[in-house]
Amino acid sequence: MKKELFLKKLSAVCGVSMHGLDGTEFLQQSGFFDSLALLGLIAMCDKEFHITIPTREILQLSTVNDLYIKIQEKVNAKA
Repeated sequence: MKKELFLKKLSAVCGVSMHGLDGTEFLQQSGFFDSLALLGLIAMCDKEFHITIPTREILQLSTVNDLYIKIQEKVNAKA
């Protein structure tokens, strides 16, 4: 259940607004990724990129670094 909660909130962050949620708050609820690392990802993914990552891809990730690489690929693809 914690992973599903995290995925829903991550989807909202990545798809709607990179600045609209308090990352620390929802990370405390989910306990999934390191909060400082995810907050850094949120800051990197400015809403102008409109990045969305399918849930099936997120389910294959296991670390913050994997997520960073996935988001970076999405950013580079739009550049």
